[in-house]
This record gives sequence, C-alpha cells and structure tokens, in this order.
Amino acid sequence: MNFNKLTKFAVAENKRLRKRDKRRLSRDAEVFAMVVKLMEELGELSEEILFHYSLQRKDKSDKFKDDNLKYEFADVILCSLLIADLMKIDVEKSLQVKMKKIENRYKKLKLGHN
Repeated sequence: MNFNKLTKFAVAENKRLRKRDKRRLSRDAEVFAMVVKLMEELGELSEEILFHYSLQRKDKSDKFKDDNLKYEFADVILCSLLIADLMKIDVEKSLQVKMKKIENRYKKLKLGHN
C-alpha cells in the first residue's frame, strides 16, 4: 500500500464519520473528539505492548491476543491521519520534510566528528 492510498482512505473515512454523526460538530470539536480517540487508541496500543512483553497484569491478560498489536499500531496511524485531514495537513509532505531534517542532523553530527 502506498501513502497516497492510505491518505485517501483517511479522507473517505472522515466523510463517512461526518455523515454518520448526526450532531454536526464544528471542525474544532471534530478535531478535539479525534484527539481524544487517538489517546484511547494509544492507550490500547500501550496495553498490547505491555502484554507482548509479558508486563501486563495477569488478571488483564485474558483479553489479549498476540495478533492484536499490529492492529493497534494501524489504529493509531489511521486516527492520526484522520486528525491531519481535519486540520488540512499534508502528512506526506510533512514526513518528507521531517525525514530530511533528521537526515541532516545526522550528517552534521557525522561531519562534526571528523
């Protein structure tokens, strides 16, 4: 799957969510609701990571399955893309710029140690 396809899915999902939600939230309220949802998904991902490393309490471990972890990562990524779409942020371009900054940081560090 390419990034463009993932972004298009997020845009389509936001349209479906708006159509389903009869409350007609403002854009700001939609963003806020999605940020809360992202925090929920991060919590679920955290629980799965704890379970994966056998750090989850025994009384909680009954509901966990090894293959859930990958889906929780997907939930976090999709939720982040939904927020970016609502905020009109081009995540692909933002990632390209950020990756370049990180690469340049390491180039500078490498040059400084010669």
